[in-house]
Amino acid sequence: MLVYATPGRGKAGMPRDDESLALKFYQHEGNTDVHAIARLSERNHIEVGSAFTNVAVESFEWHGSLLYQEQYERLYNSLIGTTGMPISSSDPMTNRLERHGVKALIGFTWTGQSGFSLLGEAWYDAGAYSAGEWRAVKNLTERQAALLGQGVPESAVRGNIAFSTRYFDRPNLLRENLLLRLSHRQEGGNLEPALDILCTPADGGVVATASVGYEGNRFRLDAGVRQFGGARNSAYRMLPDERIVYFALQGFW
Repeated sequence: MLVYATPGRGKAGMPRDDESLALKFYQHEGNTDVHAIARLSERNHIEVGSAFTNVAVESFEWHGSLLYQEQYERLYNSLIGTTGMPISSSDPMTNRLERHGVKALIGFTWTGQSGFSLLGEAWYDAGAYSAGEWRAVKNLTERQAALLGQGVPESAVRGNIAFSTRYFDRPNLLRENLLLRLSHRQEGGNLEPALDILCTPADGGVVATASVGYEGNRFRLDAGVRQFGGARNSAYRMLPDERIVYFALQGFW
């Protein structure tokens, strides 16, 4: 399938709205599905990716994906590495153009006859930040916080600290990630409790989520609690929130 999206728009405000030309390929053979894509846009130039899923036996499947980007953008705080006053009168966050990015994932799903299911995944995202870059953000924040009460306007200090919270806007905070998810759903049942553990080995971060989902005839309810923890200097411990409780209700009509 050949797709030409949003003709004449060029580089839009959001990547999904960019003008782009994409060639998509899909093939199903036996117990294996294969996807491939090539995309051309002003923002990323050439992107080439592929993905597969294979059902090895009835209770076990494994999957993987790989994406190469000729170029991509990442946000950086321009105050990092400076030796002067770590305060800016304007937004110091800038988009830096990076070259030759790779995203890769490998994972599996095991489903037992008792209704238990185990999902495991490991992935790498070059567009995320390294543990060293997070340490640099933490050091800058500590330098800025030390100016409170030292004659620098409090609004300027707190405003500059707030700029760096945009580092948390990326889908992955760290480049290397490990996920394990255990869930249970009886055949014909509507209730599905689950436990997720996400780890970032590079900095020792951990995110644990306990959740439950209930699916009725015309709605689905999800609720859970998510705890951010791990090593003291990990990116997830730097989040403004230590714990999140969430509810989600979807209706089908």
